[in-house]
Amino acid sequence: LKKAAEIYGTLIVDNNNYATNPGITTAISSNETTYLGNITLKMLARLEVPSTNSTLVIVDSRNITGDNQNNSRIIINGNLTFANYTSFINWTALTLEDNGQVNNLSDNITISGFKWSVNESSEFNNNRTNLTIEGGAIFELGKPNNLGITLRHILVKSRGTLTHSANTASNETYKLNMTLLGNLTVESTGSINVSGVGYKWGTGPGRPSNSDGSGSGYGGYGGSYQGNSVSYPSGVPYGSVTAPINLGSGHYNNAYTNGGGAVIINVTGQTNVTGSIESNPYRIISTAIGSTGGSIYLITGTLVGTGNISAAGNSLAYSDWGSGSGGRIAVHLTSGNDFNSVSFVNHGSRDTNCQSSTCSGAAGTIYLKKAAEIYGTLIVDNNNYITNLVTTTLINQTNQTQQFQNIN
Repeated sequence: LKKAAEIYGTLIVDNNNYATNPGITTAISSNETTYLGNITLKMLARLEVPSTNSTLVIVDSRNITGDNQNNSRIIINGNLTFANYTSFINWTALTLEDNGQVNNLSDNITISGFKWSVNESSEFNNNRTNLTIEGGAIFELGKPNNLGITLRHILVKSRGTLTHSANTASNETYKLNMTLLGNLTVESTGSINVSGVGYKWGTGPGRPSNSDGSGSGYGGYGGSYQGNSVSYPSGVPYGSVTAPINLGSGHYNNAYTNGGGAVIINVTGQTNVTGSIESNPYRIISTAIGSTGGSIYLITGTLVGTGNISAAGNSLAYSDWGSGSGGRIAVHLTSGNDFNSVSFVNHGSRDTNCQSSTCSGAAGTIYLKKAAEIYGTLIVDNNNYITNLVTTTLINQTNQTQQFQNIN
């Protein structure tokens, strides 16, 4: 639709809530450049820039709207170009699925109101970009095979979220792997959140081998069904205490619970956590308690703030089910010697209806190392959740030696 006073018109894509296969889209012309003043996506609409020879030019970055952040999508397999040098993108209720190239971005970019899923990151993977995430925006790293990106600063403001794509196969495809040459700041009600995007249900090295009712393991052993570890063996621990990079495991066979993802961030300067960094298991319904927390591995110059860092399990009432363990957290300070007032939480999950009171999963591990220390401190805290005697937290894999300054 183009008005007489407009140079470029409005494109409306409305699919009347008809669900389609993800590969079925509405595409602009191939091998051409399309200029649009406004874009409106409605009712499960997906607009695609189909190939490297296709370019969508957005004349006014303010006038792009959808009606659902997950279902309204602009899919870039070619080029998306802003007509003007752009530093603030405030779109409404849609996802930008970035498999191509986004052009004419400022080195200081703020996103608000939409989800940016970055699967091809050449516009970000540099030493200059300062990224601000605010106002309900989600920045999702979707580069496969654990490939990361390098930025300068990241600021996660109120209602902003930094995460990685969900893992849907039985391998570790997606992780939040980032290097920041400056600072990382997570403000109050902002979050780095990879909860539930680790191993999906039925997968993961910590999944029980033959017991639907027992919990998975990662930082420790999972809890056993009815607390009976002989008849109902739980999942086993894996991964590193001092440098955790693995995904948390999903439950044995419950389609409603996935493990926590993996946060791997190296910050040259200061990390300020006043909001939260989370890699908890995720449950869709109240019966889902068998998956584990994931990994949070933070290397930073200094750490300040009053927020929390968590890879802990859930607590809920079901029926004698074994619960998943906590994940693994490690924070290495390269110039500081104080963790300020940041709190760390990594207990296992608990079924409060378990009659034996020993269905809980074991605690995960928290490893904190100051710059002045050769070896860091190991903290194991299960929040007073009672476990079976064999449901323990494991500090190392077979044939490994661990050294610690303190154990709390």
